[in-house]
Amino acid sequence: MSEIKKNLGIESSLVIFQIKGSVENENIKNLLRKNLRGLDIMDSLFIQEENLLIILILLPFTPISGANSFVERVKNILVENLSLSFFEKNIKLKIEPVDINPAKNLQSILEAIK
Repeated sequence: MSEIKKNLGIESSLVIFQIKGSVENENIKNLLRKNLRGLDIMDSLFIQEENLLIILILLPFTPISGANSFVERVKNILVENLSLSFFEKNIKLKIEPVDINPAKNLQSILEAIK
């Protein structure tokens, strides 16, 4: 996606969810997975020592404005299924553009975990 951005100027976005201390991990992953579009890609990582679930969603050909709309839609679904207080207390998210430097995107993900 970074090559497409570099060569053609077509934007893509990366959405990073951090979910702290949840026993609902599989339910959350399933809710998110159900709301992906055809080309969207989701992966997750559980850091047991910190009881932290990291979910990465790549939104190909989606600029930041589209990623914000995606996040709002998903936030409403999560709040509806898990409660607003759970969302505010346990879930952090970050939206990053997929730019021409993949190392910068990886650094951003690692910083988001801290």
